[in-house]
Amino acid sequence: MKQVLQKKSISGSVHCVIAPSYLSLPYTGELPSTIERAAQNCSPFPSGSYTGEISASWLLEVGCKYCIVGHSERRKHMHESDQDVMQKFLQLTENTITPIVCVGETDPSQNEEDRLSHILSQLSLLPKDQTFLIAYEPVWAIGTGVIPSTSWISTVSKEISNQFPLCEVLYGGSVNESNMKDINSILSIQGFLIGGASLKVDVFCTILKEMEAAMNEK
Repeated sequence: MKQVLQKKSISGSVHCVIAPSYLSLPYTGELPSTIERAAQNCSPFPSGSYTGEISASWLLEVGCKYCIVGHSERRKHMHESDQDVMQKFLQLTENTITPIVCVGETDPSQNEEDRLSHILSQLSLLPKDQTFLIAYEPVWAIGTGVIPSTSWISTVSKEISNQFPLCEVLYGGSVNESNMKDINSILSIQGFLIGGASLKVDVFCTILKEMEAAMNEK
């Protein structure tokens, strides 16, 4: 399960999107209308004999408005390239589904210039004149309980925003109730892509309430 929380200052509320497994998607139609649905992946093909693949048109049919692509686990274990991510991106946008594109470096010991260059290279094929979501997830932070410094998250998210001015930048990677306040205070971060913490109802609700409280203070 993945969950997205976005700051929505115009409405004064937090935008919540859940991304369950494929098998659970058809059963999430009874959720409150304020909670939207996302898939965790999609096929790079519109149709055809690709056993086991789930097309973007099917995701649209079951009510998905968002879909995660390029997650580090798929880049690593399924050997997905930037070109594969781009193909999925095109399928999603053709079906009016907003892509959530994941990017992130694997080695925190590299110098900052190389780390930033690697992150931006993962976005190099994507259009800069379209609106979608970009999730910065440093691979080494996922599931480790360790996160980058707020100054580094700010540097990365600002540079992404500069190059993709129509996109909103999310942060993901060991987000929890203890560190979310500091990350949430970064102006160039518009929300979170939450993994493990979304499986713990009390932790997720705390994060949600903290985000709502922070928005009401502004």
